[in-house]
Amino acid sequence: EKDDRFGKIGSDRLDRLLVSAHHVTMGCGYSTVPEVPEGVLIVATNTSLLEMKEVGGQVKVATHGAWLESIVAPYRVFKDAGLKVTIASLGGGAIPIDTWSLAGGQLTEDGKEFYENKETRGLLMQSIKLASLRANIDEYDAIFLAGGHGALGDFANSRDLGEILKNAYYGGVVIGGVSQGLVALCNSKDKYGSAPLVRDITITGSSSNEEKEMGYSPEISIETRMKKLGAKYVSTPTTFHEPFVASDDMGAGFIVSGQNAASSRKTAEKVMELVRKNNHAITEREKEEQK
Repeated sequence: EKDDRFGKIGSDRLDRLLVSAHHVTMGCGYSTVPEVPEGVLIVATNTSLLEMKEVGGQVKVATHGAWLESIVAPYRVFKDAGLKVTIASLGGGAIPIDTWSLAGGQLTEDGKEFYENKETRGLLMQSIKLASLRANIDEYDAIFLAGGHGALGDFANSRDLGEILKNAYYGGVVIGGVSQGLVALCNSKDKYGSAPLVRDITITGSSSNEEKEMGYSPEISIETRMKKLGAKYVSTPTTFHEPFVASDDMGAGFIVSGQNAASSRKTAEKVMELVRKNNHAITEREKEEQK
């Protein structure tokens, strides 16, 4: 069981991190900043072509992928905070970027710099296969689910990803994500395996109105999917360009969600806030155990 004095962090993970901190501080005095083994994992889609249901009910094959800003903004936030950032995908290798996210007002200065830089763009071409990281998933500070309609292809149909997120959630890892990326949580069950993990969880993600504005059926929205699973879906009445973040810490762990790509930075900042809280809990417990 977790000790409420030290925040919501899995006891097994906490013990491992304390061992890591002990090794760092031996011989050089007490450190209030324990080493974190893994940092943050950003998971993005491998899907570029998928069938999309339109408002009129017809189904067409559309070209999408990951939304660049939903990768770049959290990457910058976590790197600027001094954390190691790993970019992964279900299949590994190339992450297709939705061309709409590279156009006009959608492309931020950070996004432009990231995409034009050979080193950082290479991270999108050589993403790590998520399955290879599974064994140590609860050693990460956070997992961030990048958005983009491509996620409605592979994320939505991956029970493995749902199981990984469940284990991370109950292991004390902060779960964050934006827009369509949050569909991955629809396949996560509670610790008993009987109910959706998101049941009674406050969460946001792409709204039905946002999808309709793009010509797609409200059925594909995160709003529709989460409500069906019993989640407490919330959103802003404005769409696309208005950041909106929901944070839930009433369950066994933490889930931070952003409604749209414009919410990417604020969502990552909230994730970072909770990561610091967890790491502070580790430090406080170490102090207690040294008394």
